[in-house]
Amino acid sequence: MAEATIRADIMKLSGGQLAILIPFMLLKHFRKDLMAYEPGKVVEVFLYSFPNFAEGVLGLMFLVAVGVYLAGQLQWSGKRLPLIYLLAAILTALYTISQEFNLHTIGGENQYDPWDVLFSVLGILTGLFIVFYLRPGQFSLARAGEEQQ
Repeated sequence: MAEATIRADIMKLSGGQLAILIPFMLLKHFRKDLMAYEPGKVVEVFLYSFPNFAEGVLGLMFLVAVGVYLAGQLQWSGKRLPLIYLLAAILTALYTISQEFNLHTIGGENQYDPWDVLFSVLGILTGLFIVFYLRPGQFSLARAGEEQQ
């Protein structure tokens, strides 16, 4: 029963990832065309920095899904969920922000832009809001803890 609930939670997170991934792909695809209209500084910043926002949300939600799955496999209690969420946020922040400061090139070559850093942080905070709202793993891990007792 708990495994089915964990699977359902992971599917919820996947749906949220799709909701971010689709606009990300569309903006990435049409960015050059949209920039040809010289849309202004605010739109330009959004078009170039939205991928960092999406990376923050997607990375965090992916790591939360992995963490919830592993917590279910390890039969952890639901009390550890905030720790999983915060650890996912820290790992996502380390990856995305260190990439902006050129500490690694795993995601490709980057050039420092403070707007990209801001959008990365906003993406991570949005992802945290989403996972604390949805609380994936809450019911399945609570049931697993009850079954152990």
